[in-house]
Amino acid sequence: MWTRKPKSFLEDNLSGYLVLVFLGVVLLLIPNVGVLLALICCLAVLLVVDKVLDKHAARLGRWRHEYESSIGRVIRSRRKGK
Repeated sequence: MWTRKPKSFLEDNLSGYLVLVFLGVVLLLIPNVGVLLALICCLAVLLVVDKVLDKHAARLGRWRHEYESSIGRVIRSRRKGK
């Protein structure tokens, strides 16, 4: 059961998020339009992270429900065995 527990969303694609943040910082170095491009990049990163968090929360909720159901079945089977 524990092997099926979803990983943290940062464990999944941490390098991808770091690349996006690095890109946002590099965009600040472009004269005149760099700040605007960096803001757009940061907004895109926030939208991606929000979507990933929603998906992760759903997976964690399903896992928690399955885990609680399994524990309940174990407890009920032990009570019947007494």
